Amino acid sequence: MKRSAALALVLGLAAVVAAWAPIAGGRPSNVRVTCKTRALDVYFWPHGHPYVKAYRFPASKAPNLTVYRRGSVASRAFFVFVSARGFNYANTCELATNPLSTSWGGGPRKSITATRRVRCTFPAVVQIKVIPPGGFRVLRGASPNELMRGRIAAKGSSLTFDRRYCKATPVPGVK
Repeated sequence: MKRSAALALVLGLAAVVAAWAPIAGGRPSNVRVTCKTRALDVYFWPHGHPYVKAYRFPASKAPNLTVYRRGSVASRAFFVFVSARGFNYANTCELATNPLSTSWGGGPRKSITATRRVRCTFPAVVQIKVIPPGGFRVLRGASPNELMRGRIAAKGSSLTFDRRYCKATPVPGVK
């Protein structure tokens, strides 16, 4: 019995060390993931939001954005969450290690600063890059070409996207 408890303790400590290893330097780094899709819904909340009954989104006072597979807000369709203080991505997305810096590679830009759902269908599978604190990019595949970029901050959040592939509309059920 003692041997299995000791083994469980060692395994638990190993898991904690493995989880903390990427942030051992004290600063979270860029993360680039592929969720194997070319169609996204980005819910942009530059001032936070109340409870959203239509989607059962809990209230969030802090500015943020959430990315889902286009047409669904089910938990299985969740891809990425970004706020000024942190981020999270789904375990269904795979890390896409790519050290290239990125820059705008899309076409005509549209920038927004108001609460919106931005619905996009891109011509190729995209990757999502999160740049703490609060930076966000959608890239054409493994290339350095940005098709969408965002900044989430306590004040002055914005989202810019390629008008050829994306359209911003009010979030249903939110005034």
